[in-house]
Amino acid sequence: MAPRYDRVTAVAERLLFGDGRRWACAQASGQVLEAAVGTGRNLACYPADVQLTGVELSPGMLAQAQARAETLHRRVDLRLGDAQHLTFPDATFDTVLATLTLCSIPDDHAAVREMARVLRPGGRLVLLDHVASSAAASGCSPATAGPARSSSSRPPRPAPAS
Repeated sequence: MAPRYDRVTAVAERLLFGDGRRWACAQASGQVLEAAVGTGRNLACYPADVQLTGVELSPGMLAQAQARAETLHRRVDLRLGDAQHLTFPDATFDTVLATLTLCSIPDDHAAVREMARVLRPGGRLVLLDHVASSAAASGCSPATAGPARSSSSRPPRPAPAS
């Protein structure tokens, strides 16, 4: 899937989200983590002055992201890893971003909790997705929660039973 992913998704994504990726990446500052970086479609959208780290579970997607980073001459620390189990210490990043990926993560609640965990106090969690998820609200402490907006016609997935 990795070799065809960008072609398959580009048209639908553009129709549904317009410049959503550019908007999301423009919110990033400082030390930035992109959880589930995929093929690196966001790499060209980030401000030049951010220090970027990307995590991706799929080796094929990660290889495409690395190739894209090289083509763009973009310095980025790309790592094989799982957004549900991030290996970074608490409070490592100023911005954590995930675009169009929560729908493909088996436990989106765990992923959002992990994103909030590695976010510094006062940092920014930026999520752009085509599904509504209660994870965005339930996984964040009041220090990281901010305005949320959903345009999904699908109801949020329920939080997992404790």
